[in-house]
Amino acid sequence: MKPSKSSTLLLAGGVPIILFGSLGMAHSQQVTEQTTLVKQLSSAGQRLAKFQIKELSAKKEELEKLISQAVTQTESARLAISQTIDSIDASTNLLWIARESGVEITELSSSEPGKTNLEGIPFSALTLTAKAEGEIPRLISFIEQVNGEFTTGTIESFQVSIPDKPDIKPSVSIRLILYTYKGASNVK
Repeated sequence: MKPSKSSTLLLAGGVPIILFGSLGMAHSQQVTEQTTLVKQLSSAGQRLAKFQIKELSAKKEELEKLISQAVTQTESARLAISQTIDSIDASTNLLWIARESGVEITELSSSEPGKTNLEGIPFSALTLTAKAEGEIPRLISFIEQVNGEFTTGTIESFQVSIPDKPDIKPSVSIRLILYTYKGASNVK
């Protein structure tokens, strides 16, 4: 039996309609599923971004604190080294003056530099205390040279000791304050 013309026409028209309908439904489901997945992906991306921002902000704050601590420690170390160098330089100069004057330094000490203001200007002050032995004219020369050499310092006190016994050498004890200005970073 041969299909009739109307059934062939019905089949020829119906199959594409069914196919297009099926394809349309499949496409519609795919679009719906794609839209759902895009929303879920966007939501996950936003949550991830918030999480990373919070985590990175906390890490940034932690690193900034570490940097601040490192800068403070570096500044403290630089200041301590600078003060030690000042003390060594001053002690070396004092020993050189003693040698040039012909006296012997028997005691030498320095204080930790302190901070002071002179007429409103901030300075670092280093105190050197020394005891020298030698002949009286040489001790006087030593005091004069110390006074002339340390132009940024003052002799706060000195005491000359002339013993009655000839086997004990005359001596002088001197207390010297040296002032150093290193700009605004010197005083904190």
